Amino acid sequence: MAQKVTGVVLDALTREPLIGVNIQMPDDPRYGAVTDIDGKFEFDLPAKLPAKFQFSYIGYETETKMFYTTSLVNNITVPLHPHNEVLDEVVFTAGRYEQRSTDVTMTMAVLKPEGIKMAAPTDLSASLQNLPGVEIVDKQPSIRGGGGWTYSVGSRCQVLMDGMTILNPKTGEVNWNNIPLENVAQVEVIKGASSVLYGSSALNGVINVRTQRPGLTPETKVSLYTGIYDNYKNYYHTGSHLPVYLGAEASHSRRVDDFDITAAASIFKDDGYRQQSFNKRMRFGGNFTYHRPEKDGVYLNAGVNANYIGSQYGDFFLWKSPLHPLEASPLSNMGRKEHNFNIDPFFNYDDTKRGISHKLRTRFYVTSDNLTRPSSPKGLAEIGKELGSRLDLEVAQDYFTKLQEGDMSFLDPVLTGVYDLQSAFEPESGVTPAELNDKIIDFMHSGIDFANTLVPGITVGEATDLLGYGLDLLADKTPTRPEMTYNVYLDYQFAKQWENGVRLTTGVNWNHITNTANVTGKHSTDAAAIYLQYDQRIVDKLSLSAGVRFEYYRMDDNYKEASIKIGNWTCPVRPVLRAGLNWEIYKYGFLRASYGQGYRNPSITEKFARKDIGGVGVYPNHNVKPESGYNVELGYKQLYKFGKMSGFIDVSGFFMEYKDMIEYHFGLFDNSNFTMINSIHDAYDMVMKVINREPGAG
Repeated sequence: MAQKVTGVVLDALTREPLIGVNIQMPDDPRYGAVTDIDGKFEFDLPAKLPAKFQFSYIGYETETKMFYTTSLVNNITVPLHPHNEVLDEVVFTAGRYEQRSTDVTMTMAVLKPEGIKMAAPTDLSASLQNLPGVEIVDKQPSIRGGGGWTYSVGSRCQVLMDGMTILNPKTGEVNWNNIPLENVAQVEVIKGASSVLYGSSALNGVINVRTQRPGLTPETKVSLYTGIYDNYKNYYHTGSHLPVYLGAEASHSRRVDDFDITAAASIFKDDGYRQQSFNKRMRFGGNFTYHRPEKDGVYLNAGVNANYIGSQYGDFFLWKSPLHPLEASPLSNMGRKEHNFNIDPFFNYDDTKRGISHKLRTRFYVTSDNLTRPSSPKGLAEIGKELGSRLDLEVAQDYFTKLQEGDMSFLDPVLTGVYDLQSAFEPESGVTPAELNDKIIDFMHSGIDFANTLVPGITVGEATDLLGYGLDLLADKTPTRPEMTYNVYLDYQFAKQWENGVRLTTGVNWNHITNTANVTGKHSTDAAAIYLQYDQRIVDKLSLSAGVRFEYYRMDDNYKEASIKIGNWTCPVRPVLRAGLNWEIYKYGFLRASYGQGYRNPSITEKFARKDIGGVGVYPNHNVKPESGYNVELGYKQLYKFGKMSGFIDVSGFFMEYKDMIEYHFGLFDNSNFTMINSIHDAYDMVMKVINREPGAG
């Protein structure tokens, strides 16, 4: 009867068990095993001794053990030491499976927990800005300058947490509040179009946050942090004598028999340094996972992630004036109160002997939110108190007397400005749009000049307060129902690994969104896709990767939202391609080349939003098309190690091209059909020829 060897494999530094360590006898592959969920193993010794066995695991140095006798082979402990070199850094995002970062065919950056903590962030966006080529503009990520400016809507970078998107289903914006900083294992950033594996919004790249899993030892983390905005006298308008931000985070994780349990909570409050730019939030979440004990090389786990976030914040959309840059304009006064809840059941099956795996991820998401007015415009009494002491009573009395006598001459400067502006709209005037803009500015200055005769020294900010008061009187104060968004997501993935180095990954997913909102109305979307990726290590130092995706997208009754033209035929499915090579041409020197396509479907908000924010309007555009583009890259990565110091040098050249980009455009709009006024003739036709058609600025 063969003698059995039993034991456990641990990380030499953390003493945590290592799952899936490959144990093999090089001289006879029939002998060996794979460690289970607790890092334990059991295998037979051959009849002929001594026998050599190797314990290997990605990211760790291979350990070799010799067995000379059948004694001392029970309950042995095998420690594996992590590599210090970047060479064996393990990533998941590039191919939807674990691989060395040096084998990836596109540029990747990895952010570790210590790198996150160095920035002392209130959310992950502050730490990401330290990565080369990554910028965060108004909370929107931009990789290599490809993000554009889409304030609060439509991210061109897909942001994931454990492979599941955290983009808002309605707006497509990134909700950084969803990411638990206290439980991040590492953040992986792909630079370049990655829509083959990750679909819409991966036009510019992918940011994937991988969370920490429980170990054998229970772990509790608690952190408190605070910050102060300096020179507080400049920030009196926040309503706080000393504006601060402060927060608390706590998490607990443990393994109980075959179960993983994680729970986390956080609260955060930020006064902000600008008027109405406050932020308050609280988050509760957790994970529950069952691991079935390994059986004949088969690993199975199933569980659920759940998360709740409640938040309230003000939106500093426009400043009051250049002289009051930290005060919000009363013409654009809004905030938001939100409640978000998601529950994500999942199932994983991995047969290591046959080299196959099945993964199923699902999500049910619901959000309730409503627009609020975080601060009210100044009242007439407050405005009068500020301006009344400077009112020129003699001039006011003179104007009042002239009005009684029917003398309107004192209004000539303002009326002349109105006449000049009206004349500029006539087609025969020959005024260009740029000249029209100058006339509008001149008209605004004439109004300020007239007000200055009544109140000497009146500023643009004070005049704006007056206008804001008038607009507030006209505003609709009717309470609105909360906006509701429901999202159902399903993703199934199958993978097969052959011994010759070939790996095939394929999957299907479906994403359904229903939204009912005062700003957009009621709309629904469906996105369905099938994808296929082929990876092969052709020779020892050369790897190939190629993939294709077919995506169908529907919004309301438009069943060909993502269609493409092939001759005279309209195909309702959009194909997306990618390919790449990685070649180790020198010791620890890797040359890579890649080509990838990407796309982004317009969000419900981008297509249908209609909202007046004081004097500024947001207008819908039902004709926006999906964005598309591609990325071509050639790069070289050289790793080095001098004693205990190690690192890498990475150089890359790339070319990106996008089309049909969806951006905000400020200008005048026709309120009857929401079309933009692109010429003087359009404006004249609207204002002078058709009754009850007035322009809106937005």
